Amino acid sequence: MLEETGGMSHEAENEMDQESSSTSSVSSEEVIGSATAERISEEIRRDIEMRVLYYSQAGKDAIDDRLDELDEEWDIERAFGVNAAGFTLAGLAFGVVFGRKWYILPVLAAGCLLQQSLKGWTAPMTLLRMLGFRTPAEIDAERYALKALRGDFQEIHPTEEKEQKDLSRILGAVER
Repeated sequence: MLEETGGMSHEAENEMDQESSSTSSVSSEEVIGSATAERISEEIRRDIEMRVLYYSQAGKDAIDDRLDELDEEWDIERAFGVNAAGFTLAGLAFGVVFGRKWYILPVLAAGCLLQQSLKGWTAPMTLLRMLGFRTPAEIDAERYALKALRGDFQEIHPTEEKEQKDLSRILGAVER
């Protein structure tokens, strides 16, 4: 029986709701990871492992310096956003100076931004991954491995009663 939903049955509406909710529950990092060639993802994982191994022997000061570098590292989404904005501005400026054909750049950049927002991935991200840009999760994996090596989590002892001071220590270790 069709309801007053523009001719769509409740079953069809429910199916569409389930499809849209299942795609929205996938993080962009999962989409980026699954859309990246396995060779590139493996290379990024190996690089993280090699850096953690190096810093495990380099000492606390070197780990501190590396953590400072990680705080400044641009993740893939930031790099993509900045590049899209740059292409948009360049296309607009070139369009004014050199002719209307350059207006295609802002259109392409906007299309890529829209696709990335809706799907979590767009073709230029492949190039950024090949250039070594990492997801926030990949950066965090290295960050927390280094923090564990530095000893930030040694003060955390699980107890049956979660006291406020235990929670403060946990949050303090993560935020260092």
